[in-house]
Amino acid sequence: MRRNFSVKTALVATCLLFASASFSSASTLVIKLTDGTSLSYDTALISSMFFADSGTSSGQPASNAPLLTEDFSSGLSTIWEQIQVVGGNFERFAKVSPGKLAVSVPAGNSWGKTGIMSRTPLFSVDAGMAEKPLKISFDFDPSATTGYVIALSQSKNADVWVTQNVWFHWGKPTFIEGKAYLVNTQNQGDKGGESKTPALAPKNVTLSIRPGAVEASTSHGTKTDAQISWLKPGAPVYLYIFSHPWNQHEAASFALKSIKVIQ
Repeated sequence: MRRNFSVKTALVATCLLFASASFSSASTLVIKLTDGTSLSYDTALISSMFFADSGTSSGQPASNAPLLTEDFSSGLSTIWEQIQVVGGNFERFAKVSPGKLAVSVPAGNSWGKTGIMSRTPLFSVDAGMAEKPLKISFDFDPSATTGYVIALSQSKNADVWVTQNVWFHWGKPTFIEGKAYLVNTQNQGDKGGESKTPALAPKNVTLSIRPGAVEASTSHGTKTDAQISWLKPGAPVYLYIFSHPWNQHEAASFALKSIKVIQ
């Protein structure tokens, strides 16, 4: 996992350099920024910190570099917890290898929900996201992907379906077409949408998050919107991704190469 610090976090980074000796291997650092955004970091994985200007310079990231990159290069980091509910089983169906989280759930396992969720809120909603949405980008291996859900929630619950949520589901209703929809499963008043896609899974899905709204865009060129009433400034947000078939008891798989948080 890699994390880059922009200019707005420079003061925090300075303090950390002096305080780093007091961190334990199990520490989680929560940074509260002046714009209301909160970010969580596993301090055991922070190898260095530096100032970054709004432009670029040698050895420093640009200001639009990802705030967080999870590429599974060192396995499953401690910011994640396993999901294994409603027929899911992480030990049996999931494999973490350098550069990939692969989940393959065979038929006959109910909804087979197997994957990961953030141990603590990944971020919190702030009013500034109305003009500059927070984006979370997911890169997949399409050839090993047949069905999954990306979810957000203010609550921490491995079976996130039962909580107020953002629920993006991509799957294959038939052998010749794919389909994606974006909803809040627990509030019909939150208007969502759906779109057809090619049968081969998209290489990328990006969620753009604003107060009260989310847009899901794919590398297929599709865009789906949803109005989400619980996404209010100050709301903490957990992230989830797990396997999910189109119909109960069907097989489902995904191969996730990276997650990037961008603002």
